[in-house]
Amino acid sequence: MVYAFRPDGTIIRVPWDDLFLTVGESYIYVMGKFHDIRAHILDADGRTVRDTFTLGYPVSGAIELLPGLWEYIRRYMEEPEGVRQNYEHTDLCMPIGERREGVRFGIVRAFGIIAAWPLFQLVLSPLLAVITWGRLIAMYTSRPPRWPADIEAECVIDDDDPYRKDWRDNGAFTFIEGTWPVICFVFGSVVAVIAIYSTITAIIDAL
Repeated sequence: MVYAFRPDGTIIRVPWDDLFLTVGESYIYVMGKFHDIRAHILDADGRTVRDTFTLGYPVSGAIELLPGLWEYIRRYMEEPEGVRQNYEHTDLCMPIGERREGVRFGIVRAFGIIAAWPLFQLVLSPLLAVITWGRLIAMYTSRPPRWPADIEAECVIDDDDPYRKDWRDNGAFTFIEGTWPVICFVFGSVVAVIAIYSTITAIIDAL
């Protein structure tokens, strides 16, 4: 069974085998084309789309990363050993669920889109800092979603489940993974503030 929130807060509940899955494409400012695994729920005629939601997407939205993400999801849902295999290949869990994402993880997550290039994180830090501030503001002004009690009851995970894993099992970040993005965020925030202030001042002076 697959569950998803609609924008109005109602719940989609559909068997996995009833989903029609395809590649979705959208456009995100700055990032450009963004791809996701799109799930359609079809009407009885097999052609009319009744509901649509995103099943998952890579952090960069790059289409070449979709096959690996799709296999991760498909294996979990279909393979007899899929849960064990995904447990073994999951190194990082999002620190969400019963809590909001923390400030530090929000910074790491926003700067993570170019985590493989630490110097570029510094060069692009003003832009990434602005994106991060938007992420943090959205995170702390939004209500964390909560599944209804009946769905929570259907999806209880046993305390002794050998494949239980969440953010508490995450390893410690290295300097480059955790501390460096924070340094870049602070530097980028200062540069962004100076740039915005200078721009506003110049506009006022021109008037």
